[in-house]
Amino acid sequence: MKLYNSLTQKIETLEPIVPGEVSMYVCGPTVYNYPHVGNARPIVVFDTLKKALEVQGLKVKYVSNYTDVDDKIIHAAIENNVSEKEITDKYIKAYAQTRSDLHADQPDVTPRVTETMDQVIAFIQKLIDEGAAYQVDGDVYFRVSADSKYGELSHQNSEDLMVGARIDENDKKEKNEKESLLTSNEAKNAKYCIKNDSGMLSVYNATASEKYFDTGVYFEELPDEAKNKVTNGLYFFNETDLYDFLESYSS
Repeated sequence: MKLYNSLTQKIETLEPIVPGEVSMYVCGPTVYNYPHVGNARPIVVFDTLKKALEVQGLKVKYVSNYTDVDDKIIHAAIENNVSEKEITDKYIKAYAQTRSDLHADQPDVTPRVTETMDQVIAFIQKLIDEGAAYQVDGDVYFRVSADSKYGELSHQNSEDLMVGARIDENDKKEKNEKESLLTSNEAKNAKYCIKNDSGMLSVYNATASEKYFDTGVYFEELPDEAKNKVTNGLYFFNETDLYDFLESYSS
C-alpha cells in the first residue's frame, strides 16, 4: 500500500514499524456542542483509511481522543446550569452516534484529556523547565524558536507564518515570537482565504479569485477580534487550520 508522506512530499510504500500492524492516532473533537459537517470530515476520511489498511491485511489500532477541557465547555456548562462533565458526556454520546450514522467504525480507544490531566500538566512544566515554553499572566505559550525543526513536517518557515492565520494571536507573546510572524510576505504561501460574503463567511483560494464554499458561520456571530481579522483577510496554509477555525465558530 502506498501513501503520501508529508515529510518527504512523496508517495511511498507504507512500511509498518511492527510488521503486519498499524497504530493510527487521530485528533478528535472538542465536545461542547453537537457534531457539524467539519467534524464529519475526519470521521469519514480516517475511517476510510482504517478500512483500506485492513483490506491490505493489516491489524489496525485506531485511537482518537475527546478534548473535554476547554473554555467553550465551561461556558456551555454555565449557560445550561450543569456540570462540565454533563456537557461533555452528552456530546461525546452524540459524536459516537454520528460515527454510527456515517457507517464508520468506533475507535478502539477514545481517551479524554481529563483522564490524563496530571501527565498534561507535568509535560507542560517540563517544556517550561527546558525553556521550550514560557508563562505570561497564567497562560503558557510554546516558544517556537526553541525547536529548530519547527515547521519541518508542513514545510513552512516560521517567518512565512502570518498574524491572523490563527485567530488567537496574543499581545502577551514574546516579542521575538511575534516579530517572526509579522515578517510575512502577504499571503503568497497560503492556500485558503476566509472572507465576509454578504454576512456569511466563505472560503476562497488565497487570492480570493475562486470561491470554494459557504461555511454557515455568520460574520455578526463572531467576537470582535475575529471580525477584525476576517475583515483584514484571514488566511490558512492547510486544511487542518482552516477546519479548526471553522469548528471554533460553527454552531
